[in-house]
Amino acid sequence: RLFPKKAALEAELPRSHVKDFVGAEATGSDVVTYTGFRGVKYADGCIYQGNWKNGFEEGSGHLSFPTGDRYKGSFKMGLKQGRGLFLFQNGDQFKGSFSKNLKHGPGVYLWADGDRFEATYEKGKEHGKATFFSTDGRVVEYHFKNGVEVPAPEDEKKSRAAATFKGLSFKDILAPGSSSEL
Repeated sequence: RLFPKKAALEAELPRSHVKDFVGAEATGSDVVTYTGFRGVKYADGCIYQGNWKNGFEEGSGHLSFPTGDRYKGSFKMGLKQGRGLFLFQNGDQFKGSFSKNLKHGPGVYLWADGDRFEATYEKGKEHGKATFFSTDGRVVEYHFKNGVEVPAPEDEKKSRAAATFKGLSFKDILAPGSSSEL
């Protein structure tokens, strides 16, 4: 399956293009020093409603994109930081942790049709074990290193093999026709 446009998910707020605050014109000094709750409409059509600290989006906020995509979650110094929910216009969603605008930590991507992908992210890229769950019951495990799929680590392969034979006696796993007497 393909993932959605990364540009919207990891986009930085267009800080240099502040057009006006919703309901009031902004002046340069107002943008730089404002602290509290306020809504801002950017020149590119993005709208931010939420908390500000010293002129930056900080704390809880909602960011809407002209495409219909939306982000609800935490901000720090104008960047997505902490837990957040990204809702895509097509009905897909990503819920997880962000650091400096990038997915970082545990996250779940849920497609509109119900398929789900659970992974851990480092600096915006899948890193470590990830699992895809299909609505038809398929479960597929993946391993990633810096966003690139890699083979499963040896210790995990061994534990999977051991789990496969759990509950079987040694006699049950002998090849057909071999002697069970040693």
